[in-house]
Amino acid sequence: NRDRVDLIIDHPELLLLVEVKIDAGEAFEQLRRYADAARRSGRAWRLAYLTPSGRSDGDPGAVALRWRDLAVRLRQRTSPATDAVRQLVDHFEM
Repeated sequence: NRDRVDLIIDHPELLLLVEVKIDAGEAFEQLRRYADAARRSGRAWRLAYLTPSGRSDGDPGAVALRWRDLAVRLRQRTSPATDAVRQLVDHFEM
């Protein structure tokens, strides 16, 4: 399916969609499609676009980040974090 985001973190306070790119680029309007789907959910949401450089030319609703940047933002947004989120964030900060 061309519209399947890499990772979804479904926290009670936030629906976080994470698209990861390492060697490949963004597909045509990929981030826009993900952002549109998140908007339709009616929930508080964020779309994180993880790249080695932390840059994106995609949808303005997407936040382009490096792994470490995502860890910092998750710590700020989730309080108190569940064990699973805390372990994920600890891994990202390595």
